[in-house]
Amino acid sequence: MDSEMIKSGTIKIALAAFMANLGLLAGRGDGDNGSSTAHNFGEWSVFLTKKNKEKFPGELCMPEWGEGESFIELLSGFINPVTPMRKIINASWFMALGIKNSDFPDSLKTLGLSEKDRLFPILEKISLEDKRSDQGYEYCYPLKPVSKDHIFPVPIDDETPDSSGNYEELFSEFCSKIGEIGNKDNLHVWFEHFDSLVMRYVSQAPSVIPGRKRSDISIYDHSKTTAAIASAIYSFHAEDGSLDDDSISDYDRKKFLIISGDFYGIQNFIFTGYGESGKFRSKILRGRSFFVSLLSELSADMVCREFGLPVTSTLISAAGKFIILAPNTEGRRAKLDEVEKKINNWLIKIAYGETLIGFSSVEASCDDLLSANFADTLDRIEMAGQEKKYSCLNLGEYEQANDDYLDRFKADYDPPLCSVCHKRPSTHRPRDIAIGGVKLQKAACAICRDHIFLGTNLVKKASPKDNRLFEKIFGRYQLEFKNGHIHIKCHDKLVKIWALWDSGEAPIFTIKPIRGYVPVHTAPKDQEELRLLEKLNHRELQEEAGSGREIPKTLNYIACMSKNMEGDAVRGTEALGVMKADVDDLGMIMSCGIKDQENNLSVMAAFSRQMNHYFTVFLPGCLESEKAYQNIYTVFAGGDDMFLIGPWNKMIDFSYQLRNKFKQYVCENPEIHFSSGITVHKAGSSIDSIAILAEEALEKSKNESSEKNRFTKNSFTIFSETKKWAEFSDLMAIRDKLKEWVSRKYIDKAMLHRLNRLIELAREEFHTINQKTIHIGDLKCTKWRFMLAYTIERNISIKDKNIDADEKKKEIEQKIAGWIYKYAGSMKIPLWDVLYNLR
Repeated sequence: MDSEMIKSGTIKIALAAFMANLGLLAGRGDGDNGSSTAHNFGEWSVFLTKKNKEKFPGELCMPEWGEGESFIELLSGFINPVTPMRKIINASWFMALGIKNSDFPDSLKTLGLSEKDRLFPILEKISLEDKRSDQGYEYCYPLKPVSKDHIFPVPIDDETPDSSGNYEELFSEFCSKIGEIGNKDNLHVWFEHFDSLVMRYVSQAPSVIPGRKRSDISIYDHSKTTAAIASAIYSFHAEDGSLDDDSISDYDRKKFLIISGDFYGIQNFIFTGYGESGKFRSKILRGRSFFVSLLSELSADMVCREFGLPVTSTLISAAGKFIILAPNTEGRRAKLDEVEKKINNWLIKIAYGETLIGFSSVEASCDDLLSANFADTLDRIEMAGQEKKYSCLNLGEYEQANDDYLDRFKADYDPPLCSVCHKRPSTHRPRDIAIGGVKLQKAACAICRDHIFLGTNLVKKASPKDNRLFEKIFGRYQLEFKNGHIHIKCHDKLVKIWALWDSGEAPIFTIKPIRGYVPVHTAPKDQEELRLLEKLNHRELQEEAGSGREIPKTLNYIACMSKNMEGDAVRGTEALGVMKADVDDLGMIMSCGIKDQENNLSVMAAFSRQMNHYFTVFLPGCLESEKAYQNIYTVFAGGDDMFLIGPWNKMIDFSYQLRNKFKQYVCENPEIHFSSGITVHKAGSSIDSIAILAEEALEKSKNESSEKNRFTKNSFTIFSETKKWAEFSDLMAIRDKLKEWVSRKYIDKAMLHRLNRLIELAREEFHTINQKTIHIGDLKCTKWRFMLAYTIERNISIKDKNIDADEKKKEIEQKIAGWIYKYAGSMKIPLWDVLYNLR
């Protein structure tokens, strides 16, 4: 069989395997058909396809399309497989669930489907100590399309499905949207759009698992995994010349190559080298973050294209990492090395080794994908990735990448070295790289220009005039912005169209929520912000806000929004708050937190997608919809981590809201949590120093927790003080009480500054009493209690005649003493919050 026939057969079997499971939605949701839901759902898949025949690409209903039998025959016949391609889909359907089709020979013929079926959360049952796995489910997912508000599990008692069926509404809306998908004339591009649509509509509808009453695997995750397995098996046997019943039924042969891709040095790439960026600083930051997402997505795409695989073969893609299921042939293994060298050769040329990609792979059999063996397979994938990460790069393979480095410098450019990154030779003069009417003051390189170009246009819905990258990614991918969408070409052929947000308008393209949230000046203008700027007489920021254009807010503007208006007075410290956070022990949770008999490829893909959705769907939606947090800017968010910049005081409150929403998102599971670190900076602070300090704060949160707890993270760090999240609300209650006393004029700022000294003495006392040897001179710190009593007596003034002054002073002294005794140095958190807001 020649390569073109294999490629057409691969996408055909991938589409058939992907759509086979959609019969589960049709069977539950078509109220007009009148058939029993105890039905062969392969026929429901055919019904879905024929009902929407005009909405699908023409190939799907053409009997002569592709290798083997017709597409419709594959859909209807995989339940009772009699041909090799049908048998591949049948085996893949079961394998995606971690089970073997021969163990459930008749299970697909009469599946009982019900309008009351709901998807139960994987996140609820995860447990490293196996404490929760045997408990009943308390939550389920609402039967709604994916959105900020509907990705959260709800208590089962609150979800009351009725016989009229949310499925009917979901199915009807899904079918209507199929007809709005663009690019029907380009099957590969259309397939990616269709995959995106199916994810939105059925990733919260349950598949069925033979032998189990309840399902924690969605139709979408099961469908995509089935398609990936079927594509790999078909390609393996077609290329090997063994597309026969006995070979397909061989579960011992290593048919799969599980490929992991991981980018190294991402943070250095994003945060270092800002030079004389001036007004472009936030654009470069935004552009570099998006550029990293592009590199990851297009690296996975490059592997799939070189391997002749469809988009569904990429099972996971988030936060600079991806996993692809490929056929394990000698030719493919050699191609993987070639792709890695091509990508790294380009990366070394533009980043000089600071950023690289590592491909690792493990061979796997069908048996290795079954639940009984899948934990070992995951361990091998993880081990291969770690070995690759810590192995030395063979510089000899890339020694020619920058042979012409010195030759690329141009003496007549000012300066010859890029004025932004200070790494690459300048390639363009300022007049050549004006973006949005703003020019750099000095010459720069093409890569930095592209980062500015991306950062500028990510928030615009119009098509820019200068609409291309100066440097093609990997030397082959070109990108254009068109009406809020990104069009990507490979070797001048259109291969992708991405929508960075769901506009709700036709045509429908692939939604890629990798842009994050960016605060933008909008019309009408925010009158509170304009009034604040007027009071500050901040001309430059007033011009920015009043420009009349929908442009991103600068970091200087965001810092200014930490000021507080109190009547006609403006108070508070103008500063940026930077938060870095990630989920604790995620790798261990994925590999050890799921019961072996329930673990499989679909669960792995679903877990990764659900975790990613919190950071890419909920987080930006929350920032956009809640006015209090609309000045918080997403540098990056996805996978299991995030990096945010905003007004320092808003960031503190938002961090706790994020933690509480995450707790709700994981069904109150105490074993899944995240830690965060928040630092405060002047608006003009360098980006690289901000990133370093935020990372140090996060590491402090992960490494300075109580030894009494089994899970020692689950913490936050603010003002260099680390505490458990469980103590956050108490500390903020102290903050509010201090604010109340200040507003009632019981205490003043001078008193607050004296408290700061007492807190430091209490910290010294805490460390002193835990030493083995205590010297007499060390006991000076214990006098903080007496100093507190003296300070309160001398500095607190109760002028309200209706209040007993002595009793109020005693109350204040007791409260403050209790707080200091309990929290010692961590009393800085509420105290400094109040002080910084009063300046």
